[in-house]
Amino acid sequence: MAGISKFSYRDMQNPLFLHPSDNLLSISVTKLQGSEDFRSWKRSIEIQLCAKRKLGFVDGTIKRSTDDVVEASQWDTCNNMIWKQLEKRFSLIDGSRKYKLTKDLFSLKQNGSTITEYFTALSALWEEIESMHILPTISNVTEEMTKFLMAIESMREESKLFQFLNGLDDCYAPQRSQILMFSPLPSVERACSVIQQEENQRDVLSIGQEMEMSVMFSK
Repeated sequence: MAGISKFSYRDMQNPLFLHPSDNLLSISVTKLQGSEDFRSWKRSIEIQLCAKRKLGFVDGTIKRSTDDVVEASQWDTCNNMIWKQLEKRFSLIDGSRKYKLTKDLFSLKQNGSTITEYFTALSALWEEIESMHILPTISNVTEEMTKFLMAIESMREESKLFQFLNGLDDCYAPQRSQILMFSPLPSVERACSVIQQEENQRDVLSIGQEMEMSVMFSK
């Protein structure tokens, strides 16, 4: 029919292609309740962006062309549209939400829970807080910029380590002191592994002592 544009299958599979019906405000996800449902909420958004072939603009896997002016222009158009629409769609995430999450993070303590439970709770808060920090895309990464980003990442990981160690129960104070003496400092995942090993050894010793007491009283 005259006047109706036709798009090829190849066109529609290209992530740089924008169909007239493309509208990220149409993303349908349940309202985020907090850190406890953040991962499922995030996964729902990722699936819907993937269906629109636009997830790569968010996770950085779709790169801006450096040798094709037309493709670079198409990339700019798609990238700007996606981030502007996402900002409108999720603009309810404001300072008060960030404040609450940060407050929850710094007040979170182990309080007798297992190391796995404690670390999982921390990780959920870290992940949600980081998702709120939308950083600009860097199209020209220099060696100096790479070193700068690595330094920022190192400070971020160090902060996570200190938060994890700070919230541990006092019974792990010797292990905490030992970890802080490492040079360089270990990752928070490595520190968690060390504490988990100590937790497991204590569990084994506790079971052994209980069995000895049971045998003693059965005589």
